[in-house]
Amino acid sequence: METNYNNELFTRWLNDELSPEELREFEKSPKFSLYQKIAQKSSELDTPDFNEERVFGKIKSQLASQQRPTKVKKLFPKFIISAAASVVVLLGLFFFLNRTTSYSTSYGEQLAITLPDNSEVILNANSTLSYKTQNWKENRILDFNGEGYFKVEKGSDFVVESAIGTVSVLGTQFNVNTKDTTFEIKCFEGKVKVKTANHNRILTQGKAFRQLKDTTAEDFNILEILPSWTQGESNFNSAPLSQVIIALEHQYNIKIDASKIDITQRFTGSFTHNNLNVALQTVFVPLRINPSQVDTKNIVLVKQ
Repeated sequence: METNYNNELFTRWLNDELSPEELREFEKSPKFSLYQKIAQKSSELDTPDFNEERVFGKIKSQLASQQRPTKVKKLFPKFIISAAASVVVLLGLFFFLNRTTSYSTSYGEQLAITLPDNSEVILNANSTLSYKTQNWKENRILDFNGEGYFKVEKGSDFVVESAIGTVSVLGTQFNVNTKDTTFEIKCFEGKVKVKTANHNRILTQGKAFRQLKDTTAEDFNILEILPSWTQGESNFNSAPLSQVIIALEHQYNIKIDASKIDITQRFTGSFTHNNLNVALQTVFVPLRINPSQVDTKNIVLVKQ
């Protein structure tokens, strides 16, 4: 408290605000001689001159420099920018030329497609089809998996490619079934060329070809004028039961456990697409197989 009091007296003394009594008391202070020296040295200090014109001129100069356009330094030379633009154009051209159109169906679905040359395709359940749109009329090539019925307009070679084999035509109507390990072609009009790793065939109207998992090749005749599945049922001519089971699974979105029966035995006949129970009875009862429905999605086959 004493220090604060002395500091207050010193301040008032410098400002000549002490009363006579306070002045006498302040002069008796042991630090009075120190206060006198401080006051003397402070009076000797020079206060810097304030040049208003010079300060104002400096401020105007700073403001002017801020208003001048800022010079932007380019991060990339012009030739690099041009090269990058060229790359973008080339990439855009590449993706345009390689643009692919794709179609697919799910369980129990069918889809009718018109290709750029007015050729027509009907996809059966769980099937996929894709092709490149660029130069389609000169390069009519389809990537295909599943089952489909093709009505091809005349023109350049029309090629259906699958994992197992290819079908080439000029203008005709045919059915392709390439689900899982089965590769089956039926010709309904004109002529088709069939090629797999092990076999080559030329099919005409009413002729069919089938290759199974073990590369066994089979030729057979057909009587129908259209694929039966386009009319609401699937038809089979001495087909392995495994092929029929796959068709049922894809049509009805079910899983069939056939581990307890012989799936190599043959089936000739058809099943409806509108009633699962009727379809199961139609296929398996003649073969003395009991289809037991575990739930809505799972069927177990047991030999009677």
